[in-house]
Amino acid sequence: MTTQETDGHGPEAPGGRPGTSGPGIFQHCSADQFGINSQPSFSRILGQVLQSMMRVAQEYIKFPQTTEEIQSYKEAFYNIAGMPNVLGIIDCTHAALIPPARSERAYRNRKLYQSINVQIVVGPYLNIIDVVPNYPGSCHDAFILRNTELYARFQHGVYGDSCLLGDNGYRLSRWLLTPYLNPRTREEERFNRAHKRTRAMIEYTFGLLKSRCRCLDITGGALKYKPQTVCKIIIACCMLHNIAQNNNIPAEFAQDLREEIGATVETQEVKQDSQAVRQHITAHSLQISCV
Repeated sequence: MTTQETDGHGPEAPGGRPGTSGPGIFQHCSADQFGINSQPSFSRILGQVLQSMMRVAQEYIKFPQTTEEIQSYKEAFYNIAGMPNVLGIIDCTHAALIPPARSERAYRNRKLYQSINVQIVVGPYLNIIDVVPNYPGSCHDAFILRNTELYARFQHGVYGDSCLLGDNGYRLSRWLLTPYLNPRTREEERFNRAHKRTRAMIEYTFGLLKSRCRCLDITGGALKYKPQTVCKIIIACCMLHNIAQNNNIPAEFAQDLREEIGATVETQEVKQDSQAVRQHITAHSLQISCV
């Protein structure tokens, strides 16, 4: 998990209206709920709580480490739709913020509001096992991945034959499997169906996370904090989500969340060994029928 901080500026809601979360509505509501009499007092307490949570974040957001943990993740993912050797599912989601005026362009995403583009990897239990909240909304998902410790670990073979699943916003590699853009055979279509069913876990996890933490969705407004603080808030929300999942705490799925639509790359230049991995799985490994 990466917890470095960045400079940046926050987003506007669609239509050009600034969001109102942060030191405004969210802070006032939370202060009233917990009996804190002043906004400055709440800001000070919030900073202290976030700093304490950052010190233990890696205890709550972590990749499987032991052979037993890795195998259990692979088996759980396999049981969804027959995809072998899957250790996690990767994608990005946007958390709106109101940034410093000098950086508004850098934080404006393809949906035309300003945000942090948050890279998340989820496990088979709707748990978050890696989060990178350090890049402004204009950064492409694939660019973020290439600049992470996670990328280096997979490139160096730390996880053996394990792989991640991603959408076509990522480049196909031997450890990051994407769907066929233009499936030509029944086997390739079956691979895409299995991929889609398995990858749906991350979309559902995003929904749960943002239902629990409405400050992370544009429908809840835009966080009006410094980007460094927003990064910490995102990590804290992921920690609280995992705690809730580990303790079977139910979440009411909000129906008004903005739909997440992944970016698509129309053409890809990939190495032959990457294609061979996907083709081998397509031809030999999918044993479960995908309806």
